[in-house]
Amino acid sequence: MNVLPGEVATDEVARSSAIFGQSVSAARKSMKMTLKALSDKTGLSQATLSRIENGLLSVTYDNMIAIANGLGVDVVDLLKKRSAPQKTRRSILRKGEGDVYETEVYRYEMLHTDLLSRVMTPIRATLKARSIRDFGSLKAHSGEEFFVVLSGEVELHAEHYAPIKLSAGDSAYFDSTMGHALLAAGDEDAEIIWVAAAV
Repeated sequence: MNVLPGEVATDEVARSSAIFGQSVSAARKSMKMTLKALSDKTGLSQATLSRIENGLLSVTYDNMIAIANGLGVDVVDLLKKRSAPQKTRRSILRKGEGDVYETEVYRYEMLHTDLLSRVMTPIRATLKARSIRDFGSLKAHSGEEFFVVLSGEVELHAEHYAPIKLSAGDSAYFDSTMGHALLAAGDEDAEIIWVAAAV
């Protein structure tokens, strides 16, 4: 498990990593795709992909997107095994019923995963990292993102811009191809509604 210095991997992080890894492995094998082929499509090394498939590595959102794109599937399909839903354009989700994926820096609750052919990926996220050192390097991937702060304070780091703090009710919209990181700025974790869209 990839753990930050001084931290212990939680059971939830390990469970999330195992579910994601099993889904990636099953999807790759069902397509008769080798690790090398997926590596070529994602830019991730075969060793990294192997660790992910075996649940030994917590995966960042940008790497989740790269893997999903490499496999040609929706990222939410890799987070939970679901029976095939009927195509619909309406989805109701009760509080706390989203599909949870936890890393050392974020807790993602993927929302409305029953919708097929989605343009947006809505997420309720808890930000746990409080410094760039805790977070790691800025992440970039295709698409655009929007978030609104529900509670706590968020510090948005974005390539080409000075870090900025946002409070409950504040929001931001940015190009995901620009390196970025969202951090909890106060003493407590921050909670946001986060929407990522492919463009």
